[in-house]
Amino acid sequence: MKSWNAKVFIAIGLVFVGLLYVFRSGGVVLVSTLDYKHNPVDESYNRPRTKDGFEGCQVSTYKNSELDQAIHSWRTFGMHHRDINYTALAELKAEFDRIFQYYELVYQQYRKITRNRNLFSDNFSHNIRFKTSGKHLKLYIREFKGKQPTKGGTTFRIALEGEEKVLCDVHDSFDGNYTACCPLVSGCVDVKVILQYLEFEPFLQRSHGDVRPELNKLLKQFQWCSPYNTARKIASLNDTSLAKISQTHCQNKTIKDYLGGRWLKTQNGWRWGTEDRCLFNYMPRREVTRCYNKLNSITFIGDSHLRNTGDYFIELLGYNMANVTYHRHYDYIPEPKISILWAPWPDTAIERLVNLTKDQSSVRTQNDVVILMTGQWDFWMRGPMGFFEESSQKLANALKNFKQDPFWSKSRVLWMQQIAYPRGVTQAGFRSNPISSAANAWMETKLRDVDVDVIDSLHVTRPLYYENHCGCHYLCRKWGHFDHTVGEVGKTLAHLLFKSMCGL
Repeated sequence: MKSWNAKVFIAIGLVFVGLLYVFRSGGVVLVSTLDYKHNPVDESYNRPRTKDGFEGCQVSTYKNSELDQAIHSWRTFGMHHRDINYTALAELKAEFDRIFQYYELVYQQYRKITRNRNLFSDNFSHNIRFKTSGKHLKLYIREFKGKQPTKGGTTFRIALEGEEKVLCDVHDSFDGNYTACCPLVSGCVDVKVILQYLEFEPFLQRSHGDVRPELNKLLKQFQWCSPYNTARKIASLNDTSLAKISQTHCQNKTIKDYLGGRWLKTQNGWRWGTEDRCLFNYMPRREVTRCYNKLNSITFIGDSHLRNTGDYFIELLGYNMANVTYHRHYDYIPEPKISILWAPWPDTAIERLVNLTKDQSSVRTQNDVVILMTGQWDFWMRGPMGFFEESSQKLANALKNFKQDPFWSKSRVLWMQQIAYPRGVTQAGFRSNPISSAANAWMETKLRDVDVDVIDSLHVTRPLYYENHCGCHYLCRKWGHFDHTVGEVGKTLAHLLFKSMCGL
């Protein structure tokens, strides 16, 4: 009997050790084993992932983490979107009194849902650990609902702020385990882990009124000092020392280097630059004019974010913006070489592309540039799933056809990815950063074989999504001051675009 009891005790102990090992090491999650309730997404998107998801700490492994969450939620819960009457919607938006009444209703619902969700989030607890992995910061989050591990779907904002500001991508294992690998930083940084959404909230909204604002609940804050302390670390960063660095090793930086940059702290606030401290400079008017003279045509096709960007370009050319109508929802051609075409809906943007190909007066060259940015209105009015289910593929097909047109195939096309949606705006639960991130990764898969340059707008705007915006815009002319553009985050993104389209 004693021998039998000893064997049982040993067996139970081995099982416990095995379970503990699985818990700590993470096991393996195969997204492809999930059953479909509704399958509009590409079945080839099956990415076997371990809970760590990488050997060591490779930041690039996590780039599509929120797309993984979106696809997991659709495969588990199904995907839904609203069909809308575009003509009726346009008529509705023209009636400003009804719009304001609508926003008041949404705001009241926003406040009610915020209170309820804050109480609901108290049912969740998070065990957060961190360690230094090579030169990177690595975090482990274990999430419980009550006493049971969750099934994933939580969105965290993990921000590192010191002499630079970066965000960490978080991998969801869909079993209550999350792992984050943070970009390389120098010196000591303040780390904040903030809870934003729970249980796949951004991806499961099924109606226009289903507004779910961010929770913005601080879970953990601590200081971490990077072992990456080389000569590029500056104890007290200022514009003079940055300028000196720029003179010595930044002359050969290209626009691609800056597109992958980050926000650097200076005495005059945050400035965009590269990891090795090369500041990004705006284009002066003479450079904008030289670019304009070199190009044959510039066509902006998109929503208000791109319209404001086009307005900013002509402002840099010297236009008196006080004479240019602000917040217009129609086409605007300030110069024969510049067209700013209003296309908030993907279907409208596609129609604009088709209309361009009807102009066969000459064969276009690299000096003919077309810029597109659309999709936010799909998130807003149809629910975000309409973009993933239908609009993204339509856009990809339209761009592919456009680049195969014999008169337009040599023109340059730039696709502006979705921006971060500013914190605190009433609709922020319906157009959210997780949705923008997932949509961008999804569009990259669709545009993989299309000759289009992609500008990662989210990478620029998301770290400072609470600063420098006017309503839902990062770039605008404020009411009462229509003669000039404001918003440093928006200006930074705009100049990155301008240098890309000018080939600088």
